[in-house]
Amino acid sequence: MELTRNLKQGMVGEDVRYAKDALFALGFYAKSITKITNSTFGADTHDAVVRYQTARKLAVDGIVGSKTWAALLADQGLAVPEMPPPEPNKNALALVSWALTRLGDVYAWGACDLSPVTEAWIRGRDTSKANADRSVAYWKKAIKWGLTDLRAHDCSGLVSAGLIRQGLLAKKNDCDGLWRQCNEIKKTALRPGDLLFRVNASNVNDKTHVGIYTGQGGVIHAKGRDVGVVFEGIDQNGTAWWAKFGRLKVYG
Repeated sequence: MELTRNLKQGMVGEDVRYAKDALFALGFYAKSITKITNSTFGADTHDAVVRYQTARKLAVDGIVGSKTWAALLADQGLAVPEMPPPEPNKNALALVSWALTRLGDVYAWGACDLSPVTEAWIRGRDTSKANADRSVAYWKKAIKWGLTDLRAHDCSGLVSAGLIRQGLLAKKNDCDGLWRQCNEIKKTALRPGDLLFRVNASNVNDKTHVGIYTGQGGVIHAKGRDVGVVFEGIDQNGTAWWAKFGRLKVYG
């Protein structure tokens, strides 16, 4: 059981139940609550957290974050444990498995699982003739190499396509849209199916590129017009190349 994620209203899990039991034992639920019966973070739990944070002189936000966790566990004579991340769910693993089948696909601006790939489509959508020439040149090389069933994506189109195929996304999202679908996590907490983001050098709130973490330090992404969809090590382009990390909310 992980006891280090931030808990807030609407979440469910064993860690939620652990926090609820602790708050109940410490007497911070309303008197009308006579026992804890489920693992859902509801309004009563939010109110209990607020009371606890107020009593312990913590920032009052109704969220069981790192400081509230530490206080709760300290009140029970415990320290916050170092827990390994939980296993990814089956949809997260399926996203990775599908992405692996798309290695070698073409990068094309605005594309999302486009098939068949045509020169006319690439040239009609790209941002300049020079950029289109690069995508077309790679596409022709991939055909010569014997790659079949080639599809086209840009970086966010690749991720969106996997989620659309799972019925978890209605249409292509750009990088910022995909970031909004995520809860931010630390790089050290990455597990298969999580997303990695590059950011604008002058505006960290502008996400400019996205990839899919495969586990074991690997990432799949539609890297660019000259190379298409690739598998790389997470630090292959430098330790700061990927700057933000997110776990899709639909994956828990």
